[in-house]
Amino acid sequence: RDAYIDATKRLEKKVFKILDKDTEDRTDKQIETLFEFFQEEDFFLNLKLDGRRRQCCAAMILQRVGAGEIVFAEGDIGETFHVMIRGETRVIVTGQTVRTLGPGASFGEIALLGETEEDRRRTATIMANDDTLMASMTKMDFMRVQDQKELQSWINKFWVLLTTTITEVGITAEV
Repeated sequence: RDAYIDATKRLEKKVFKILDKDTEDRTDKQIETLFEFFQEEDFFLNLKLDGRRRQCCAAMILQRVGAGEIVFAEGDIGETFHVMIRGETRVIVTGQTVRTLGPGASFGEIALLGETEEDRRRTATIMANDDTLMASMTKMDFMRVQDQKELQSWINKFWVLLTTTITEVGITAEV
């Protein structure tokens, strides 16, 4: 049990260090570490494609929230999504605490998925019960991930069309 706890703490430290780095400075190996750390998180499981999950991991940053601080308030227009790494937050709806969230929980996905500002309104207030660490991603970063997937899809379709056309016309290239 002690070995497991030590290994978990080492992994957490490694993840914190990576999330604290500028997103452009992360290596493929570091992104893979984040991917493995977050792979069982519900939001990422719903993304289905490993490439998209890796891109989300590459875009996430470390956010520290002190005890008693509000992460966001009910009714605000959402711009960020969060995955709890350490600490505990409470979910408050119309002034009443409805549940608490701990490591592994995520919140704020409506901010990423909503198309209009009204769609992205926060449905609850999130307040840190203690000093909390979380991985966070902005809507803009999430949209870049979506756009990259669409661009890749377009490139793949273009490539199929181009190679089909070349084959039909009978153009060959000598290597």
